Formats: sequence, C-alpha cells, structure tokens
Amino acid sequence: MGTLHIYTDGGCDPNPGKGTWAWVCQETSDWDGAFEPRTTNQRMELTAIIEAIKHHKKEKPGYFLNIFSDSQYCVKGLNEWIIGWKRYNWKNYKGKDVKNQDLWKELDTIAQDHVTLEWVRGHNGNPFNERADEITREIFAEKTGKEMTDFKKKFG
Repeated sequence: MGTLHIYTDGGCDPNPGKGTWAWVCQETSDWDGAFEPRTTNQRMELTAIIEAIKHHKKEKPGYFLNIFSDSQYCVKGLNEWIIGWKRYNWKNYKGKDVKNQDLWKELDTIAQDHVTLEWVRGHNGNPFNERADEITREIFAEKTGKEMTDFKKKFG
C-alpha cells in the first residue's frame, strides 16, 4: 500500500510520577494520547509506540509504519538489545530482569511486520516530533492542572 510516518512521545513529571504519551501521523494529521496517574518516562515512551502501531494496524492495514521516537531507550531496545534479551530469557547483560518486560514483549509481537523504529532528535524543530511533545504536555496540563516541566531535557 504505502508508508505512514508516525512520531511518538511520552514522559512524566516527576519520574516516576504522572505521565502522558502521544503519537501523531504525518500523512493524516491523526493523533492520540492519554494520561497515566503513576508511571515512568520509559513506560510512556514505549506505550506511545505500542498505541501508534496498534491503531494504525487496525485502521490502516497493509501500510508500512515508519515510527520516529526521540527515546534512545526505545529505539536501541527494539533495534538492538531485544535480540539478546530474548536469547537470555529477558535478562539484561548484568543478568537482571529487563525492566518494562510486559511492554517490550507486546512491542516485539506487534512490531514484527511492516514496522521500523527510527530515532529523531527531540526539540530540534521537526514539526511532527514537536507536535507529539505538545500533545503530551496538553494532556498533562488538562489532567493535572499544571504544566509539565521539561522532562525531555532531564530524561530524554
């Protein structure tokens, strides 16, 4: 069919704490996002990617999904580290359980076909990455009544 370019973002304030995630599709301008009362930055980044894939596989079956994230943790996790984690029964190189295993296993399952994940520098003027960041902040403000601090500069 075609390719969709989807930008994701997630974070929380403080970390751990209240968090939000969001995705935005470049071709359609569709977006989604949500609030979690108790979470971590990494869980929100992973959730944004998972929710983007699930939505687009349902609504746009057959499309190739090119996902962009400013989270090195997510990009390296899916593109590099996950092979070793699975080989060693979801243990990291120190022999400890991989954190966020539930989300990594779900992402591994749904990202098998027609999905790539690429890193994009955050806060660097990319309008779709900036929009995903803006949505996370808007949801956070709506749910908490306060502005989110710049979690990307601290944790991204």
